[in-house]
Amino acid sequence: MLSTPADVLLVNPACAALSDLDDLRRNHRGPAHVKIVLFGMEEDERSFLEAVRRMAVGYVLKDASAPDVVAAVRAVVRGEAVCPSRLCLWLFSYVAKHVTWMPTMRLHVKLGLTRRERELLPMIARGLTNKEIAAQLNVSEQTVKNHVHRMIRKAGASKRLDIVERSGLPELVV
Repeated sequence: MLSTPADVLLVNPACAALSDLDDLRRNHRGPAHVKIVLFGMEEDERSFLEAVRRMAVGYVLKDASAPDVVAAVRAVVRGEAVCPSRLCLWLFSYVAKHVTWMPTMRLHVKLGLTRRERELLPMIARGLTNKEIAAQLNVSEQTVKNHVHRMIRKAGASKRLDIVERSGLPELVV
């Protein structure tokens, strides 16, 4: 565990595997949403997409200079994401191919759902259990149950799939 809190964690893959990012974030005593910048990375689509999935916001290649790494950290502190343009193109391509629906402001207005509740909606539509959703979001199962209960109440629904129906989101999206 880190001895002092930080806003940004700079991680080298030689020291930590991508699968360790979740543990780093969980064990960090700083802000709840600590930002992770990976440096010394390969220009590899699979590693990049895995880093994005694990919520890294910076991805700096191994041939980057020290000033490039510093610039990346500063950009992340300003609320920006950092990655090489070719990898960004891969990300756009991935999203275009695999994401069939994304939460919109319409759901916020229509049902009064919070951002987190809108995030749960496609998972419910895919038929994930509370336990599976909790594992994906790194929260407790009880937290998911609370969100789902509030969503049912806001939608005036009687069961979880009714929320999906009333949102206009098609069930079982991939």
